[in-house]
Amino acid sequence: MSDVPLNKEKKNKKCSIFGNKYFFCSGKCSINKKPLGFPFYLIIFSYDFCHTFYYIYKLINLNIFYLVILLIFTVVFILQLIQTLLTTLVDPGSFLPNTGEDNSNSSEVKLMIATIKQQDYFLKYCSTCKIARDLRVYHCPECGLCILRHDHHCPWLSTCIGLNNHKHFILLIIINLLFSIGALSILLFFLIIFNNTRFTILEIIFIYFLLFVNLCIFLFHIVLIINHAKYICTGQTTREKIKRSKGAKNPFLLPTKCDNMKEFWESPMKYKERVVYNDKAKKFLDNNILINDYLSGNYRITKNKKIISLTLINNGFNYSKGTIEMAKNEIKEDDIDEEETSQSIKVEEEPIDTNNNISTDL
Repeated sequence: MSDVPLNKEKKNKKCSIFGNKYFFCSGKCSINKKPLGFPFYLIIFSYDFCHTFYYIYKLINLNIFYLVILLIFTVVFILQLIQTLLTTLVDPGSFLPNTGEDNSNSSEVKLMIATIKQQDYFLKYCSTCKIARDLRVYHCPECGLCILRHDHHCPWLSTCIGLNNHKHFILLIIINLLFSIGALSILLFFLIIFNNTRFTILEIIFIYFLLFVNLCIFLFHIVLIINHAKYICTGQTTREKIKRSKGAKNPFLLPTKCDNMKEFWESPMKYKERVVYNDKAKKFLDNNILINDYLSGNYRITKNKKIISLTLINNGFNYSKGTIEMAKNEIKEDDIDEEETSQSIKVEEEPIDTNNNISTDL
């Protein structure tokens, strides 16, 4: 699919606003209008690093070993900052809201069906974004947008965890765990070896405070890693696990844990190839577009107005051969009405299928 030509037209706006988020870098990055938790998160870890760094630095002249510890601890902190910025600023996979008229009523939603593992699921309609929601797409009230492969909204980072930043989030919580283990080990080592003789009373108070903070960070991230590892190995997100009722089947589960892990890391959109949509669902879903594709121009519109998304291609989804052939046919820019990319396609009413073998629990 990498050879499919895509529309490369650039948008003039350096910063755009959709929902409750600012989008920049051609929509590839975004930040919440009120990132309340993010500064607090940075302050906690920066404070922790600076004070631990200070205590190590005081003892460098005793042994070269402490210099090595200081360098390792600094590298871990730098990696932590990098992953924090990537997780926070990379847009998780936000869909462009429909700014046109609302042309999807309840009867049309009931006709949109996706089938996977011989089980039918009703697709849902977002009354806020005015778009039909695909499987694994959920609306985040904090961000005000529908997010692809939505896992959860992280209040500490003030962003959703979705398709584009989920891997960064996993790496971040692993690094945070290593950081807390390192800080705990260093502080405990100092207290035990030097028996409080090299520190003032105020410094000892700070050390015990840092021990408490890092212990909380350690326990919190242990729980996070265990839960996310379990979800990844079972082919589901945190949101799906919470919403799925007790005993409900997971339609995205692959035969082995390794298969689920491989799909998550290499091609998280591969599941989309196992889903079969009815005609009504296709007509609406094929017109949805991710904001980063829309602002960067990394998409192409076929003659039947189906959108080819570079984001989905890069994440492992392959469009059907017919769609690929249609996308390869050159379409003049004058023939593309860009406003249609943010509006649902109105279709004629069809009889409602009365088949009861349809699940809404996904």
